[in-house]
Amino acid sequence: PCALGLATPTAIMVGTGKGAEHGILIKDASSLETLHNVDAVIFDKTGTLTIGTPSVTDMLTTPNVQLTDDELIQHTASVEQFSNHPLAKAIVNAARQRACPTVDVTDSKEIAGSGVEGVMHGARWIIGTSVLMQERGITTNTALEQTADTWRSQGKTVVYAARGTQHVGILALADAIKPEAVEGIRTLKEQGKTLVMLTGDNQQTAAFIAQLAG
Repeated sequence: PCALGLATPTAIMVGTGKGAEHGILIKDASSLETLHNVDAVIFDKTGTLTIGTPSVTDMLTTPNVQLTDDELIQHTASVEQFSNHPLAKAIVNAARQRACPTVDVTDSKEIAGSGVEGVMHGARWIIGTSVLMQERGITTNTALEQTADTWRSQGKTVVYAARGTQHVGILALADAIKPEAVEGIRTLKEQGKTLVMLTGDNQQTAAFIAQLAG
């Protein structure tokens, strides 16, 4: 009994410590006890199945909108600069690479699962998903939507930018699948687990990444 009383907590401490080294956080000992009963695993996409360091690959301004590509990325990055989301960091990094410094933004706030917004040069800017644009009553450009669909079919994430109630442009970002994610998915499938990917991304992009991940 004494040996068991010493060995069990030691094993749990060492096990949870090694797990933490590999990015696996175990809440308590009871979590380890119930783990063998798990029959379904739910994954996030960005940063979990993908590497989590996306980069801006394309951008397009809405026709008849007086905005250059540099201005589009600058204003988008300015609103995104306060977010810790990988997509936001990628946009800010892209603006920096193009020597487009961010500008002051007030009343900045994140919209959970959808995007960010803030006031810049007296106008409210909204950056996020196509669903967010619909919710705010912002009509997107038909030609740009066709381009966005093409980008999504290539596995890219599309970010929309609006100034006030006017849609001003779109940006595409790409992220790579983690090689170990594919191996992990395969192993879990062989164990008979039900695997699900949940993401705030568009259906087409989600389907593309899900197929790559297996």
